Amino acid sequence: MKKIKKGLLISVLIIVTLIIVVLVFTNFITPAYFNVSGITYYRLDNNDDEGTPYDDGLDANDYFSILNEEFQSYKTSLYDDQQFLAEYSELPSDNPHDYIHVVYHINGKNLSFFDIDKGIVFFDDISDETKFFLFTDLVSENLYIDRLSENEWIFSCEVYVEGLSEEEIFEKLKNVSLQISYKEGFVGNKQSNIQPSSDIKITEAK
Repeated sequence: MKKIKKGLLISVLIIVTLIIVVLVFTNFITPAYFNVSGITYYRLDNNDDEGTPYDDGLDANDYFSILNEEFQSYKTSLYDDQQFLAEYSELPSDNPHDYIHVVYHINGKNLSFFDIDKGIVFFDDISDETKFFLFTDLVSENLYIDRLSENEWIFSCEVYVEGLSEEEIFEKLKNVSLQISYKEGFVGNKQSNIQPSSDIKITEAK
C-alpha cells in the first residue's frame, strides 16, 4: 500500500512539474510563435495597368508617382515602425514596371494567457540587399494577438527588381531575416527572429 501511495505521489509530482514547466515556457520564455506563411507581390503587367497595390483604378504612372512621393518623404522622415533601406538618394528607374510591392504574411500564435500587443516587424539585417529593397510601408493598424489564439500580421515593402529574373526575385524575397518586437501582457517586451522557409509559396497578386 505504501509503495502504491509513494508511486502515486511521484506521478502527481511529475505531472505538476511538467505543468509548471509548460506554463513557464509559454508565458515567460516563449509566449509566442511566429512564421512566414506566404509572400504575395504586386507587379504591373506590361500590357495591363491594373492590379496595383494601392488601387485597381490607378494606372502605372499613378503608381510610380505615389512610389516616388513616398520614397522622397521616407528618406528624411519615418514613422517608428518603418525602415528606409535604399542606398539611393533618388529612385533608380522611372519605369514603374521595375518595382514590385511585396507583402509578407506572418502567422502569429500566442501561447500565453496574456494578450500580445504593439507588434512591430522589421528587416533584421538586409545590408547586402540595399540595392533592391527600398523601404518598408507604414502599418496602419495595431498588430495584436488575443491570448491563446492566432492572428495574421502583414509586413510590406517596396522592391526594385529591374534586370532580375523571376527566380532571382524569389530568392531575394526568401533570403531575408525578420525581427518581430511585441509586448506580452505579463513579461513585457519580447523579440523573435524568423526567416521564410526555402519552399515558401510566393504568389503574384492578380
